[in-house]
Amino acid sequence: MSTDTTTVLPINKWIIALLISIAVNGLLAGLLLSKQVKPAVPGSDWFRSQHAVQIRPNGPRHLVRNLPPERRKQVMMTAMKNLKSQGNEHPRKLFKRLRQAKHKTMRLLRAEELDTKAIEQSLADIRTLNQKLAVSGDALMIEVLAQLTPAERKAAEAALRQRKVQRRQRQDGQYQEPQ
Repeated sequence: MSTDTTTVLPINKWIIALLISIAVNGLLAGLLLSKQVKPAVPGSDWFRSQHAVQIRPNGPRHLVRNLPPERRKQVMMTAMKNLKSQGNEHPRKLFKRLRQAKHKTMRLLRAEELDTKAIEQSLADIRTLNQKLAVSGDALMIEVLAQLTPAERKAAEAALRQRKVQRRQRQDGQYQEPQ
């Protein structure tokens, strides 16, 4: 006979204890993460802040949104051609240059040695690009409006007004999506 008096639990009990421990740890981790991560709710301020590039609510694309696709394409292409013939830069190119200037500024801010002259110049470039973008956007709006008929302008205004009301209702929590 053996003099060893220790009792050994069968393997099944150890496996059950391990599974219970994993389940409890998973539950605790899930509870911690649920308090840290909030779902993105369309219309909420958090959702909007996560999207860096936004089209202005009264931008040219919003004006032509309610037009038939063929007419929308015709209006935008003509407006872009006229914008280019006036000597204004294409808004997409300006957005790209603006993004690059912002990245450059961030690289300068992260550098070991602080180069204030370069940072000032980079910020001045960003201001200039913002101004050019505003002028180009305004010119594009005017070109789009010039292409629209009075009835199309009236319909676009009504649609923009309706979108504004819906956005306000969504922010207040009163808006119900049409079904």
